[in-house]
Amino acid sequence: MYMKICPECKKKSYSAKKRNRSCPYCEKDLTDIKVKTPDYNNKKRKEINKIMKNKKPIRVINLPDFNELKGQKPGETLYNLFKHLIPKDMPRPVDVDPKKIKFNCNDCKQFITSIQKEVGKNKETKIALMWMNQGPGVDKDIPEGKIYLYKGYMQPNQK
Repeated sequence: MYMKICPECKKKSYSAKKRNRSCPYCEKDLTDIKVKTPDYNNKKRKEINKIMKNKKPIRVINLPDFNELKGQKPGETLYNLFKHLIPKDMPRPVDVDPKKIKFNCNDCKQFITSIQKEVGKNKETKIALMWMNQGPGVDKDIPEGKIYLYKGYMQPNQK
């Protein structure tokens, strides 16, 4: 997502496109205005990282082999990974907060690469990987082959 600040009304305009747009408030042409990256994600990530840095995981599990999680349909493999993180005795359905799940950097890269090789350019997988971009987190200090789960990573669904 890209942000431009209108020189006329001084309000922020957000868009998926870098170029060719007008201010949604005053309709001034913003084509020549420099694009900025919105800082709300960075602030939020810094807050989360600061909180997570000082916390110890409530559970550490082994990363399952990719072939154990491989699904029949695109996106199912990622779903199976998150399903694997939920204890079998936990009542279903549950909400999983992927920002409170951390992998080793190399494990995460291998997992994403395996999914991409498996399904190619399928749109559903791109969406699943976009979701994965919100979490799980990666940390070079986590041992390879382990997944750290932090308090609040899952909650019973209240719906």
